[in-house]
Parts: sequence; structure tokens; C-alpha cells
Amino acid sequence: MLPQIDKNTGYLPPGVHFVPWTEVRLWLGTNEHRLRLLTGLQNALVNLAIAGCRSVLLNGSFISNKRLPADYDGAWDPQGVALDLLDPVLLDFSDRRRAMKAKFGGELFPATANAGGGVTFREFFQRDRDGVEKGIVEINPGSLL
Repeated sequence: MLPQIDKNTGYLPPGVHFVPWTEVRLWLGTNEHRLRLLTGLQNALVNLAIAGCRSVLLNGSFISNKRLPADYDGAWDPQGVALDLLDPVLLDFSDRRRAMKAKFGGELFPATANAGGGVTFREFFQRDRDGVEKGIVEINPGSLL
């Protein structure tokens, strides 16, 4: 079950919060814009699941109460993933991930990749720009199959 967003910070409580896809859709699909983003995310999650991915982390304003987030940010666990089964767009980080955003509506990085300064995306997503701890959402993409 999803914990409440802190009204002062706008963040989930620190930590990784497992949330079933059905609950994510209800929680985040509050308007047409968000529903479009969720459709793109769902398509990406299905492709990741087919390739063997078992965990995707969601981050950013998409998992906040922001009415119109520009996109979503995520990170997928590459352990056990057959890269040859992934849509090549999920491995194309060129041009500020333009193709990925166009096809799926957001950005998805390997969770173990370096986000900068030797920090993985899994770690990077759990702090804001000022270093304040915040929560992120974990989804099992296999649950969409």
C-alpha cells in the first residue's frame, strides 16, 4: 500500500515503496495528461517484463501531487534482463533520450548505472537536489503480463 505524501515536502516517506501496478494507475492517473504518461509507462513496463525485468523504480514529480508533470523518471533492474529482447529505444540515451521520451513518455535508466559522482540511479532517485531523503515507488513489471 502506498504511504501518504508529506504535505510539507511533497515527497513520499524515505525508502522504496512497493506498489502494485493497479494501485499506481489509480493513484497517478488523475487526469488525461497523467493517463497518457501512464500508457507510455505501461508499454515500456510490458517490454521490460518480456525481457525478464523484475523491478522498476519510479521517481520525480510524476510520483508527487504535481498536476501536470512533464514526464516520468524511472530505473529498471538489469539483473536477468535479456537485452536483445528490449526495445532498442530503452537503450538509446542519445539526444537527451529524445526517442525514449517520444515513444514511452518518459525516461528509464538501468538502476545500476552511474547517475553521476559514482552514485547509481537507484541511490540517486532517493534524494532530491538538496540531498534530502525521499521515497520512490517500486513496480514489478511482470505483473502486467
